Amino acid sequence: MIRIGIAEDQALFRKGIVGLLNSFRGFQVVVEAENGIDLLKKYEELIACEEDYPDITLLDLNMPEMDGIKATEKLKSLIPEKKIIIISSHNDQDIIVHLYEKGANAFLDKNAEPEEVQLAIRSVMQNDFYFNEAAKEALEDATNETVEEEQVQEGDEPIILDSIEMLTDREIEILRYICQEKTALEIGILLEISKRTVDGHRMKLLAKTKSKNIAGLVLFTIRCGIMSVSELKINLY
Repeated sequence: MIRIGIAEDQALFRKGIVGLLNSFRGFQVVVEAENGIDLLKKYEELIACEEDYPDITLLDLNMPEMDGIKATEKLKSLIPEKKIIIISSHNDQDIIVHLYEKGANAFLDKNAEPEEVQLAIRSVMQNDFYFNEAAKEALEDATNETVEEEQVQEGDEPIILDSIEMLTDREIEILRYICQEKTALEIGILLEISKRTVDGHRMKLLAKTKSKNIAGLVLFTIRCGIMSVSELKINLY
């Protein structure tokens, strides 16, 4: 059972998505809130009572008192491993990239089809990230901007960003597999190392790149030119 929390200030939309999520097999909404402050209060109460908090949280981007971006920051501080999906009717590409930088695991348009909502939640639970077409376009643009601003051309060959130099060859190899949605066990088998070793490399990658989750690692990977967006294995609806 995937336990879900949701913060949305529009009661009619919130009740609608709660009904939708509860209709999916294996999904259960266990926390409802009308804004970020309300949600954090309810999560803090669960932690204080030593009760389980939701596995994944859906946050509206625009809410009174505390919006989705601020709520994401607060949730990551309270529960670093918290998985978060931001929902919004605005598809501004700079905002989408910013949300991933802040620690969001996925972005969904409020007009998304029910099947995509279900796919996004399951992908985040399994792989720690989900990118739809809007996110893919935002990442491509972010990559192009990074190339223009941070890479210097020498003939036709761009100079590799200095940030790549802090990674070992093995870490880059594992990073590429992570972006292809390989599990730690699958990566271990491919590289003939233990799952525990892979997990250790993943933790070092998060620390070195200052990424808050796997979605952040993917963003780092494409910005540094380790992989292009077209090379990523992305479950597009």
